[in-house]
Amino acid sequence: MRKLLLVLIWIGYLSMTSDYLFAQQRADPDFEPEIKRQAYPKSTGPKVLIDSAHNNFHTADGRYRPFADLLRKDGYRVISSSKPFDEKSLKEGDILVVSNALHKSNLKSWALPTPSAFTKNEVSALNNWVKQGGALLLIADQMPFAGACEELAASFGFRFKNGFAFNPEEGGIIQFKREDGSLKDHAITRGLNKDQKIDSIFTFTGQAIRTIRAGLRTKG
Repeated sequence: MRKLLLVLIWIGYLSMTSDYLFAQQRADPDFEPEIKRQAYPKSTGPKVLIDSAHNNFHTADGRYRPFADLLRKDGYRVISSSKPFDEKSLKEGDILVVSNALHKSNLKSWALPTPSAFTKNEVSALNNWVKQGGALLLIADQMPFAGACEELAASFGFRFKNGFAFNPEEGGIIQFKREDGSLKDHAITRGLNKDQKIDSIFTFTGQAIRTIRAGLRTKG
């Protein structure tokens, strides 16, 4: 009985949390990114599609507006994409950013079940597009976002854990540092020059990721 009560309380908490987070999180309209050296001259870089067709928590015109502004300032061409994924719509971009997609059933209820935010045809179209040279940046935070992207991630060889990942001793905040090896050396953390080098990153909760396909190596 006690376990059942705790489960009901947790489900109720998730439902209230979803309303709270949607109401409280918002972009900083005054953010002005500083780019000392552009990757591309203005509006000549790759086309970046930022998905807004799958009930996304972050979109180019919403909570990801600072990210979109940063890309534009670096020379990328940013397009807010409200179209389902198929061969035609994906050809409009070189890079696709999918951030925290949700199935419509979880918009007001962050509770199980968490169906896929994408149809099987969309998953297939994305796989074909990537094989042909497209670049996918798939972002999925903790439950329910991980569950909504689970099938898509699995098609690329990754298993998303539809829960909450955090260090019990530090609460929901985790710091990854280059000095202790928890932050690995990579083109992203290395940057184009010493001014762009990243030595530490703070995260707040999130999910755990594992590989499920031979030949892939990562830690989640």
